[in-house]
Amino acid sequence: MLKLILADFKRTWAANLLLLTLIALATGFSVFVHLEERALRLGSARAAEAFDLLIGAMGSDTQLVLSTVYLQSAPLALLDRKHFDDVEKHPLTEWAAPVALGDSWFDSPLVGTTPTLLTRNGTRALAQGRMFANTQEAVIGARVKLKIGDQFVPLHGQAGQFDAHVHESVRYIVVGVLPPEDNAWSRAIFVPIEAVWETHHLGDAEHVRDEDDGDEHAPISAIVVKPKSIAGAYQLRDLYRQGQTLAVFPAEVLTKMYATLGDVRTILGKISLAAEALAILILIAGAVIHLRFHARQIAALRAFGACAHTIFILIWLELSLLSMLGMVFGVSFGFLGAFFVSHEISAQQGFPLPVVFEREDWKLLLFLPVASIALLLPASLGYRYSVARYMRDSGA
Repeated sequence: MLKLILADFKRTWAANLLLLTLIALATGFSVFVHLEERALRLGSARAAEAFDLLIGAMGSDTQLVLSTVYLQSAPLALLDRKHFDDVEKHPLTEWAAPVALGDSWFDSPLVGTTPTLLTRNGTRALAQGRMFANTQEAVIGARVKLKIGDQFVPLHGQAGQFDAHVHESVRYIVVGVLPPEDNAWSRAIFVPIEAVWETHHLGDAEHVRDEDDGDEHAPISAIVVKPKSIAGAYQLRDLYRQGQTLAVFPAEVLTKMYATLGDVRTILGKISLAAEALAILILIAGAVIHLRFHARQIAALRAFGACAHTIFILIWLELSLLSMLGMVFGVSFGFLGAFFVSHEISAQQGFPLPVVFEREDWKLLLFLPVASIALLLPASLGYRYSVARYMRDSGA
């Protein structure tokens, strides 16, 4: 029987290839939507794991997370440096670091900060080189297309913005490289926050290096805080979530964003199910066409003594094999498509989007038994039709 199936595939390869392609496309689309949604969710969550608590000026907590954690190009209201001094000295704070955003070099954002943030308060070593020691030096993320010793001139704003311009009087030299990270900061360039103030003529850079005689009004975009405990984190969030400041847990904001996008996820899930249902309908329609196309062959088999049960099994096995191959190709195409799209997004955003199968994905295998059951109907037509009927359908 296997030889008959293979011979038939070879004889009618064009029709079978078309049916297999339609099934693969419908299945592949379903798999792509499923895997890509998960990749975006997992990747964005992992990218935020390094940030326990963020403090910024009053405004949108979502924008604070997008601009600080994911380094999205969007203006943030600025904080006075005095808020950083208060947070850093708070007894519930293990360490804190200021962040100043706004400049860039090609597609790499410039981040003004302190060594405390880059070394996680001395618990992380650089992958290469050393920490910056003055306002002309920079440390780069692992994905930045520079190396130690390179010099560059920063751009105010982002490339392509109407008000972007080069800071011609400023030149940095790369002195260190951070270890790889699974977040957007791996594509960032880090300079002393005093360098940002000097470049934009904000505050007195000579004074702000001295914490006892600093300019308390020197602006910062946000404060990254590492609390001493979970309880302390909630207390700090409540304390600085009032007045002129906004304190947020990035993970909490992401959860809210996922909830907001829940309807979109539901719609994508329904589209995915619709694609799978479409694959079943395509398979059934293809099976009916398959029977009509093979009417002469089936009539000949019956005439030479093949029983109806044999014809039924032959038709069912052939169509089931097509559906299985279509699913295999579809899952492969869906995975490769999701992997390619995730790779492109990762290259732009600077953090990986993992395309992975999980336990719940066993549900994809339900396509095979459902398709096999659905194929019983068209296969039964071959069981019920008489030789005379086949001869008439075939035009013999």
